[in-house]
Amino acid sequence: MPDHDDEPRFPISPGGPMTGSERTPPDRPYVRIERSGRIAWLILDRPEVHNALCTAMNLALIDALTQLDDDASVGCIVLRGAGERAFSAGADLREVTGKQAEQYRAEFDTIADSLDAIRRTTTLVIAAVRGYALGGGLGLVAAADLVIAADDAVFGTPEITIGRFPFIISVVIERIIGPRKMAELAFTGERFNAHEARDMGLANRVVPAAGLWESAEALAARLASFSPAVLAMGKDALRTAAGMDVGQALAYMTDRLTMNAVMPDSETGVSAFLEKRPPVWR
Repeated sequence: MPDHDDEPRFPISPGGPMTGSERTPPDRPYVRIERSGRIAWLILDRPEVHNALCTAMNLALIDALTQLDDDASVGCIVLRGAGERAFSAGADLREVTGKQAEQYRAEFDTIADSLDAIRRTTTLVIAAVRGYALGGGLGLVAAADLVIAADDAVFGTPEITIGRFPFIISVVIERIIGPRKMAELAFTGERFNAHEARDMGLANRVVPAAGLWESAEALAARLASFSPAVLAMGKDALRTAAGMDVGQALAYMTDRLTMNAVMPDSETGVSAFLEKRPPVWR
């Protein structure tokens, strides 16, 4: 994998040890929700530490996803990091040293649960990536339904460089890039750029950094204009069929299409198309 001499640099090492002055104020939420019509921006909000993940943030992310998924007025969720330097530079290393096994397990469960929450959310989730998406940050990216990356984005699984292995996040990343490429990333800890992420399937689109938020909002608005019920069915079906062999998947998808065809929104969409008018979803 080539070096990236032009990658963005931070004043401190991303995901590295942080001093007390760099810690998130205790009275500030770890995630923030902003609304723009039917689009909900879900923002990882620890920019002073490159949006490093911690147990409190993982739990707040899960709660926010549940809240937004229960809100019928939300048509699409865009997950991003606060600021312009990082989506998330990975785990807050202050949380992952000097503890007992049961403490680690409880904290690591929140990592797995946050990834699963994104996948289980019926509302589509777009990850909009600017700057670093490392370790657990890359895991969140891989769990999203669609990914739009700025051309300054830098990805990687650097855990091996500090004597750890990306066990949990490899589950969602490997399903996208395949076992051989996952092995390369995990064993080398090398970073890669946005265009390489797109080539290996981790990103759908790469756009200029200055236009990332506008591009993400435009994509989210398009998705939010479609039938929420059909989008939810499609999201679930794609993920379910991915674990089946071809014969099983064809039978399963035939059942899904049959159910789709008799849904009210299917009738609405076809009628609107034939009558040359915008559909009004139920």
